[in-house]
Amino acid sequence: MENKKVTVLGGCGFVGMKLTTALLSQGASVHILDVTELPQELKDAQREKKKGRTKLTFTKGSVTDYACLLQCFSSFSPDIIVHLASWGM
Repeated sequence: MENKKVTVLGGCGFVGMKLTTALLSQGASVHILDVTELPQELKDAQREKKKGRTKLTFTKGSVTDYACLLQCFSSFSPDIIVHLASWGM
């Protein structure tokens, strides 16, 4: 996964966090799109990005918002998109 760009839709959930952590450890650049706030575990990884150690970016938004998706995909240009978003009850 080294040098791959991966967008994880719904990346702030349990599975999304585990996937993101694994992808980052394998050298991928990861962009998360989620309606919730970035969990602390991933905020720590994002802080490391500022030090040049990881490649994590985050957009707060919904997969149902076409303009948000378009902006996310055009600015990050992912090689892979993983859809884990769901409607929480």
